[in-house]
Amino acid sequence: MSAEGTILELRCRSTSGIYAIPYRSSRPCKAQRLPDGAIVERPTSRQRSQAPRNPAVCVELATGGGLAGVHHACLGLVSGFLELEGVYLLPSGDVAAVYGAEAIPIA
Repeated sequence: MSAEGTILELRCRSTSGIYAIPYRSSRPCKAQRLPDGAIVERPTSRQRSQAPRNPAVCVELATGGGLAGVHHACLGLVSGFLELEGVYLLPSGDVAAVYGAEAIPIA
């Protein structure tokens, strides 16, 4: 693991893309898709405290694209999974769990 404050580039691990689930006070906000090559930072300890200590290790993908919700799972419309890469500080200033990416240090 790299030290706090490191700048990283997120690269897609699959054709499903990169997804981030931002957190505020350990509560998840609306998931967002990130572009391949997105630049993020490792959060400081204080920033990291916004996210849960152990976010979900994977998220489900819906048939047809996007993240699956409860209704997708109930209807059998889950087509795959994305693994957790880590928790990062997004350019928006939000701390988010990032899925489906490989983080490459650039600075």
